[in-house]
Amino acid sequence: MRRAGFVEVTEMDGTDEFRVVAKGWIDQWDEHRHALTALFGETEFETRQHDRRMQLRAVEDGLLRRSLFIGHRPSG
Repeated sequence: MRRAGFVEVTEMDGTDEFRVVAKGWIDQWDEHRHALTALFGETEFETRQHDRRMQLRAVEDGLLRRSLFIGHRPSG
């Protein structure tokens, strides 16, 4: 962002919050498996859950983070 001309760049780490949300998605999809497989099909359900579990594992292993970067470009 700085190379693009932004100043006062700050990072807000949202990894812990993301971990909670990712786990919630997995748990809720498991809880509502019957309705969701009827809607999406078994293959799509399993694919999405697999991808979510891999993502959560990457967060827990420290390989994936979620951050929000904020900055502004000076006028002129």
